[in-house]
Amino acid sequence: LLVGQRVVAIGNPFGLEKSVTSGVVSALNRNIDGVAGNKIRNCVQTDAAINPGNSGGPLLNSRGQVIGVNTMILSTTGSFAGVGFAVPASSVRKFADEAISKDFFKNRRDGDDYPGWLGLEIGDDSLSSALLGGEKKGVVITSVKKDSPALEAKLKGDGSEAIVALCGNKVTNASELLKLLREKNEGEEIYLTVESLSSTNRERRRVYLTLKKKPV
Repeated sequence: LLVGQRVVAIGNPFGLEKSVTSGVVSALNRNIDGVAGNKIRNCVQTDAAINPGNSGGPLLNSRGQVIGVNTMILSTTGSFAGVGFAVPASSVRKFADEAISKDFFKNRRDGDDYPGWLGLEIGDDSLSSALLGGEKKGVVITSVKKDSPALEAKLKGDGSEAIVALCGNKVTNASELLKLLREKNEGEEIYLTVESLSSTNRERRRVYLTLKKKPV
């Protein structure tokens, strides 16, 4: 993989399925901070447009080979500004093999609880802060999965709503939401406090839903 090499990013930006953007490899071996505060190492930097909903999609070379998995952007506005990052395919393959070998579901014992699945994607903290007017008081929903509790609860995955609390616990950033969700199991009923970003008075509503088992 070389700097200047042509690449293509595939994903569902803002819910627009199977969208394709192109660009080049801008730099290699970038170390960035993830939304949960974790360090992501050796990332591929690209100027191929990556927006909310692209995360998890492949970054391909001109031969159609997967060279990375689109992960996040750096931006002062929350919109794409020409600086996107993908985790290298070699790193993904290594961790995927490890995850498969330690498969939670395969090795699950009778009586164990399955972790609950909400079925949505959220924006990183810079995007949420930008859409919330600079306030770190919620996490913006960028995509809702098919056949998910989030879809059944009619949550919007177009960036027009933000989760500000889970079961009464305030949510100010992505890591807080993920931490709260990790404590919930399949079949557990929860409620979310959701704030509308499209209304002038930022109306809030409470949404009740039952977590499912994540599809394998």
